[in-house]
Amino acid sequence: MEKYICEKAKECTDEGCTDREQHEHNKWCECGCDLQMGQFPGVKYIMLKPSGIELIAEERKRQIEKEGWTPEHDDAHSSFTMSTAGACYLLNLEFKQHKYPSIKEDIDNLIFLLWPWDEKWWKPTPDDPIRQLVKAGALIAAEIDRLQREKTKDESKI
Repeated sequence: MEKYICEKAKECTDEGCTDREQHEHNKWCECGCDLQMGQFPGVKYIMLKPSGIELIAEERKRQIEKEGWTPEHDDAHSSFTMSTAGACYLLNLEFKQHKYPSIKEDIDNLIFLLWPWDEKWWKPTPDDPIRQLVKAGALIAAEIDRLQREKTKDESKI
C-alpha cells in the first residue's frame, strides 16, 4: 500500500478522523492522525518513498513467494553463495557503471568468475541502481538468515 503524509504533519490531530471505510483509494496520512486523503480541502499530501530496508524486505518477500527461494531452498546453498551473488551486483554497479567504465571487460570477467550460479540467473539492472542495490541487499539478507538458522541448529545440538 502506498504511504502518504500530510504536508503539515505536525499540525494534524486525530480530531478530523472519520470511518476508514469511506475512503476509496486506501491512501492514509502516515503522520499518526490517519486523516483520510481528500477529507479536508486544502490539505496536501505527499507520497512517502519506501526506505531501503522496506525495499529489501519487499524484494526478499518477492523472492520467496514468486521465485520459490524459501528458507529450505536457501539452506541448501553452500556458505556465502548468496552474499557472493549480492557482492557481484554491487561490483557491477559500483565499478562498471559509475567509476571505472574503462575496465568494463575486467569487471565482467571478475563477476563471471565470482558469480556462484548459472549465467541465466545473472540479472543486473544497470539503468536502475536502486533496484540493483535492493537485489544485492535481499541476497545478503537471505545469507544472514541462512547463517542464523545454521547457528541455531548447531546450538540446539549442544
